[in-house]
Amino acid sequence: MPFKATFACLWCGTTHRTRTADDLEGWAQLCPECLGKAGDNGFLRFRLHAAIKERAAAASGSEAAQGDAAPVAVAEAGAALATDIGRDMIAYYEARAPEYDDWYLRRGRYERGAIHDAAWNAELDAAGSWLDGLPWSGEIVELAAGTGWWSPLLASRGELSLYDTSPAALDRARERLVAHGLRAHLHVRDAWDEPDRAVDGLFMGFWLSHVPR
Repeated sequence: MPFKATFACLWCGTTHRTRTADDLEGWAQLCPECLGKAGDNGFLRFRLHAAIKERAAAASGSEAAQGDAAPVAVAEAGAALATDIGRDMIAYYEARAPEYDDWYLRRGRYERGAIHDAAWNAELDAAGSWLDGLPWSGEIVELAAGTGWWSPLLASRGELSLYDTSPAALDRARERLVAHGLRAHLHVRDAWDEPDRAVDGLFMGFWLSHVPR
């Protein structure tokens, strides 16, 4: 499927405009929210796989046309792209790390209009108040912590360990904690990994949407 700079999402129908020709959304023709659910949906997963291969093939073809890539290099690149969906999703979230806070704050392309954004912010405040009211203490683990939106609150209550598969996201979480004068243990670790110990508190945010009911 060819790249499209502007398209209607194949899954939800939302109109989306890409920023650059490298954006996976334009190759998959899926909006960011639907592309982020590829781990839970066969069609979305198929489109993500196809988009990664098509984008790489286009880049390899461009290099070959310029005399910078031999056919064998293109073939090797194609073989290297035969990765499982877990690695694809890790790469996707790693690339998306700079946008996580924009999504939380409904900034830029994540704006949905004054009324929708006001309702979202009210819900976000309510979620924060609920979390703040819980009796956190002791050793706390935050799964799929991302950029650490909730981490300062948790780190202020106990000894916090943050887990995420994205080093780029954890770097931003570290910056957020430092800005609050707080410390935590940060680990590159998949939220699906088997538990290695018992702790006093466990928290996850939107990652819960990946867990089957």
